[in-house]
Amino acid sequence: MILIVGSINIDFTIKVKRFPEEGETITDGVFFQSPGGKGLNQAVASARAGEKTFLVCSVGNDVFWKFIEDYLKNEKNLTILPEVNKGFSTGVAFILVDDKGKNKIVVSPGANAKLSSNHVRQVLEQSNPRFVVLQCEIPFDVVQTVMEMKNKLNFIVVFNTAPFKSWVREIIHIPDFVIMNEVEAKQIFGKDVKDKDSAVVVLKDYPFHNSVMITLGKDGVVLLNQEKGKKISHFPAFEVDVVDTTGAGDTFAGYFSAMMSAGKDLEESINLAQAASAVCVTREGAVKSIPKFHEVLAFLQTLK
Repeated sequence: MILIVGSINIDFTIKVKRFPEEGETITDGVFFQSPGGKGLNQAVASARAGEKTFLVCSVGNDVFWKFIEDYLKNEKNLTILPEVNKGFSTGVAFILVDDKGKNKIVVSPGANAKLSSNHVRQVLEQSNPRFVVLQCEIPFDVVQTVMEMKNKLNFIVVFNTAPFKSWVREIIHIPDFVIMNEVEAKQIFGKDVKDKDSAVVVLKDYPFHNSVMITLGKDGVVLLNQEKGKKISHFPAFEVDVVDTTGAGDTFAGYFSAMMSAGKDLEESINLAQAASAVCVTREGAVKSIPKFHEVLAFLQTLK
């Protein structure tokens, strides 16, 4: 069983041919809305990978939460455990996606910023999870609480350092597995990470004893595997026609956690997570673009 402690939003997405310049208005956008937020995206990915998944989050008592609740009511393997904050809106994200699949995102966290340590602590003590997944769209004291309970309850922590916050450096040594992209790696290590070679360089000097993955988009993933004596490996990305990269990193984190929970080894879990991300970017949106496990296996079959 996987417990994900994270954000939940409603995404308002506009697909445009190109991003507007400062002061410019573009009027040919195509609009759609769907559930999102890094926590929810990762929870849906884990659930669609086949693992029983719970999402601990904070929402407002509003139409946005009702929309998300209705949208997800048929999602198998996923249970949402919300803390309802009546004085705050459910989180909202505004997303622009251009015709190359690149995105620009602005988030108003709303109730996500009010998720309480007490709510999370109670759920952890009652649920006895095997894996707990965290990101940075929730308060630091909540992340800190989970880290403090890690040894007490004997669960494995997967920590996604997105979006980067300065406090990440204080706790990066605690999780069992850390997932970051090249932007976050630069912010954490203070060195440019642009490709496989530069990712290898920063991981060679990593001073702690947990395993780290740097995701590089079309350049794949670089892994520092502490289980194999600080072995550094590169996993090439799958080549696909990119439509929308929104949710790709969350799909990777959710699938990776699910595969590890299902008993796959570290390298196979990365391979399957990359395949899931590859399918994700060929579709529009966040939650609706996340593939089910049989779709990932079918994609891999097409490569043989």
